[in-house]
Amino acid sequence: MKETELDQAIASSLDSIWLKLRGIERITEKVKKIGAGSKRNDNYLFITSRGSRGGIVIDGCYCSLRPGSVFICSSGQRVEWIDKEPDDGIYVLHFMMGQIREPLKETTTGEASVCQALRIRGEYNIVPAASILDKCQIIEQGWSSGSVPDRLYSDAAFFELLGMTLNSMLQKEVEGLGRARLELETRFTETIPVDQLAELAGMSRYHFMRSFKEKYGKSVVDYATELRMNEAKRLMAEKNKLSLRAIAERAGYNNATYFSRLFKKQVGLAPVVYLRNRAWKVAAYSWANIGQLLPLQIIPHAAPIDQYWNDYYRKKYQADVTVLLSHDYEFNREALRRSPPDCIVALDYNMPAGERKRLEEIAPVLLIPWEGTDWRGHLRVAADFTNKASEAESWLSQYDERAERARQAIPAVFRERDTLVLKVSGSQLLIVGRRAGTVLYDDLHFRVPLPLKEGNSWLRAITIIELGAYAPANIVISVNGDAVSQATWMELRQTDVWRSLPAVSGNAVFHLPGFPWFEFPWGEYSAFSHGRMLAEIASGALREIMG
Repeated sequence: MKETELDQAIASSLDSIWLKLRGIERITEKVKKIGAGSKRNDNYLFITSRGSRGGIVIDGCYCSLRPGSVFICSSGQRVEWIDKEPDDGIYVLHFMMGQIREPLKETTTGEASVCQALRIRGEYNIVPAASILDKCQIIEQGWSSGSVPDRLYSDAAFFELLGMTLNSMLQKEVEGLGRARLELETRFTETIPVDQLAELAGMSRYHFMRSFKEKYGKSVVDYATELRMNEAKRLMAEKNKLSLRAIAERAGYNNATYFSRLFKKQVGLAPVVYLRNRAWKVAAYSWANIGQLLPLQIIPHAAPIDQYWNDYYRKKYQADVTVLLSHDYEFNREALRRSPPDCIVALDYNMPAGERKRLEEIAPVLLIPWEGTDWRGHLRVAADFTNKASEAESWLSQYDERAERARQAIPAVFRERDTLVLKVSGSQLLIVGRRAGTVLYDDLHFRVPLPLKEGNSWLRAITIIELGAYAPANIVISVNGDAVSQATWMELRQTDVWRSLPAVSGNAVFHLPGFPWFEFPWGEYSAFSHGRMLAEIASGALREIMG
């Protein structure tokens, strides 16, 4: 499971807290007070049932106990155990939790700030229930024996218990978000209040909105909008053509004009253009071809949307791409024969001999030359083939205007010094070449280091020793978010060579956030991808660079 924001918050908190088991007791009386409002805010109770009866009262609220039930309470809470006919009773573990190196402030209620980050207080249900009792028995036996090894075994079992509990908390959150998502997908044409979805998920409004976006990659509102847009696209594709007003209403919008504006903003095409686009089926044979067609207001009928480094196309256009292509030529031919396009746009790069002829048996084919021209030339070739020359020139004109505005925002002193663009991917440190970094070098006029002018168009692995020979005045770097890449980046920054670089000593190292920069530049070498990259620079990354 992908590491969530909650995972990260817990991991961060664990780096700065200490935990100490103080004891365990088994309670079998009919009624017993367990907690009584201690002024210390670093004491906690871990309570679990040994049977299937009874309950506990926490601050006046009765909670039934069942196998697998776990309650974690702070000592500031009033806790009582009640069972008229006790059988096995309950286990109560007393533990302390506090912040390392910082004195805890004495308060009358509440938890230490570091402990609040864990959000550890609450009710949990752990499956299988027997696993809790096994750990509690180990703790009980080890605590009572008095031997040092047994006490250590008790501590280890206690930490396992907390791990099981936190895992249950994460699972509970995932399930709650799943319920809210299902409700949204079932009733997306209605206006569902966020508070109602948060209640269904069992979270506060703020925590729900933050967790939903982290889990599904978009806000609740954006997720509902995407569902509505996909429904509108489905209705547009039906044989029984509906009016724009009827489509808007069935998709959940009462105002057809507002729907049209929102559709164009979300999809990139006005509804009328989209309908015309659906009538003409174009196949984008490779990753880069998608980015050559979108600026021409052509959403492919068939395309590979399995980009491993970036799920943008998959998320945005999966509902539109009805024929999924791969990197297997025979598979692609069969898929295109089952749903023939009107034409196929491909690259001549690595195209096997005879493959064009086989594709031409299905539909007319354009092979865009990979070498000999840049991404602008690729766009114009595709435009000529699809009779979209005016659209191509209009898009390029707007791109150049945006690039000029971005250049004006970059201080001349920055652009007058050599700038080396680096990529950290996994355990590799890579230099980004002139062609891969064309948006930065050619459109934003970053100054190219002399060694880069002599070759290395794409990516080249480099050692930290080799990096020292470049001695750039500026470094712009993109670091992948995975653990290996982050560890490589951390290790790189600790080296003497890195610290001695002019850009580092001159405080001129700038991090590119957000966009998955340069992970597979061959697949992103297109007008649309470069437009996205330029927009990212202008809106966010540029501020980071100029920080």
